[in-house]
Amino acid sequence: MQIQKKEYKKKLTHEEELKQLVQLCYDDPVMFCILILHITPDDQQCKVIQALYDHKYVSVRSGRGCGKTWVAGILIWHFLCTRAYSQIYITASSGGTIQGAIWPTLAKLHDNMEPMYKDQFELQNNNIKHKQHKLNWFAMTRTARQENPEALAGSHAMQMLYVIDEASGVADAMFNSIFGSLTEEDNYLLMLSNPRRLNGFFYESHQHKAKNVYAQLHMNAIKSKFVTEKSVNHWRDLYGEDSNQYQIEVLGEFPRKEDESIIPYDLFINGINRELKKEDFEDVPIIWGLDMAAGNDKSVLVKRQGDYVFPDIMRWKYKDTMKTVGEVVKLYNETPDEMKPVKIYVDAIGVGKGPYDRMKENELPVYPAIANKKAISKKYIFNQKSEWWKEMSEWIKGEIDLPDDQDLLEEVTSMRAIPSSDGRFRTEGKPAYIKRYSHSPDTGDAFAMTFCLKSRLHVGMTT
Repeated sequence: MQIQKKEYKKKLTHEEELKQLVQLCYDDPVMFCILILHITPDDQQCKVIQALYDHKYVSVRSGRGCGKTWVAGILIWHFLCTRAYSQIYITASSGGTIQGAIWPTLAKLHDNMEPMYKDQFELQNNNIKHKQHKLNWFAMTRTARQENPEALAGSHAMQMLYVIDEASGVADAMFNSIFGSLTEEDNYLLMLSNPRRLNGFFYESHQHKAKNVYAQLHMNAIKSKFVTEKSVNHWRDLYGEDSNQYQIEVLGEFPRKEDESIIPYDLFINGINRELKKEDFEDVPIIWGLDMAAGNDKSVLVKRQGDYVFPDIMRWKYKDTMKTVGEVVKLYNETPDEMKPVKIYVDAIGVGKGPYDRMKENELPVYPAIANKKAISKKYIFNQKSEWWKEMSEWIKGEIDLPDDQDLLEEVTSMRAIPSSDGRFRTEGKPAYIKRYSHSPDTGDAFAMTFCLKSRLHVGMTT
């Protein structure tokens, strides 16, 4: 590609053309999008893209589908291509978020890039390197872990950028480590997130007292050219305009009040892909939780071994529940003896009653999980299902390892606590959940069943 500028009297060499393009786009990342990446950001994205170089520290709260990950990708490539020997550190509240969102976006932008830029960089699984200066001109991922905030510290360079995705779920200690590295004049910070929490570093960065430190920017799904009116109307009908979900997911604003969710979003996010040492739990029994369904709902099986949740969550959608039974029996028989569950908890009422009996006939170690039975701590907790969720809410505060599974994340963190008339802890009923989200919490309930053990022992149920 040649720069079409009248003042150029002669044909430029490749090196001269590259230098001219760098000069043209150095302070204009929007021009970089058009000339080099061949994309056209919308007005909201343009404001964020330009703000980084005007303010240095930028914090962006965003609704769903507004293209905040593309903003991050654009700025990462712009910084790499226009700042010689630049160093970029990309992090999020979980490694899965980076690999599942930012990295595919970076790859798409790289594929679409002008060859003279594209050919300078090598894109790998978790880093980008300049082919001729691999040690000091790069972008790389670093996972934010609360127990290891030092992993984000100690980096120093003249041209450096930190990109924090899903910043609302990143612990405050991580930001303290990051700011310890931002010591040079041309060091920048970009934070982006759905605004899910009314506390923490990201929340504070959007308060009035921080306006002189951060460019406080906002991306609204209604104003985004990438979000259809049909999608907005769907979310409005699904969540209700007065709900926290609509406030966060559509308007891109912080919730009006703390959500009634039993499991905090940030706690779940911080437990994803923690990679615990297998020897820490290899002697712990394996438990399976099986939520049976028929019709349009899915039957779901979740496996847990102590503080580790297996990533291979199984889902079947059969109208005939006996077909699901066949899949479970096959899965159990094909599982090596050392990996077989000691117990498989099944919701053995309603739709699950027949499948439970059939699996028992096949000599599977099935145990009934009866959600509406009395809880052990019946003075404080409404029923067994509420007790499973309460147990899970305590368990998730520890050193755990969760899979990067979107259904599990959404269903576990969206289940609400609804106090009973006598003040006991109670999870909302399935009809209320379905009314809000238009589907059953099959994955969340299957996971909750793996915390059924204590309840069953105390209420003396038979198998």
